Amino acid sequence: MVSVRTIEKDNTDEAGLSQFGKSHKLSVNVSPEIGHRLRRLAFEQRVSESSIVEIGLRLFFERGEDSSLGEELRQLGASLRRK
Repeated sequence: MVSVRTIEKDNTDEAGLSQFGKSHKLSVNVSPEIGHRLRRLAFEQRVSESSIVEIGLRLFFERGEDSSLGEELRQLGASLRRK
């Protein structure tokens, strides 16, 4: 499940992260392994889970255009998740 909600804030930080800028709230389901690793990394490195996800997405989006990224995602097993 992915839901998006816009939250109004004032500014972004020096890395362009949406800590103070206009942002979207996401709710996603991930595998238990990904969830545990995300929580552990955030705790051990003293950063937020959301900043890890946002930076990861930024790096992913920098890899190419949406059409090529979509093709790559499908090759890796991505699909629509519906109940």
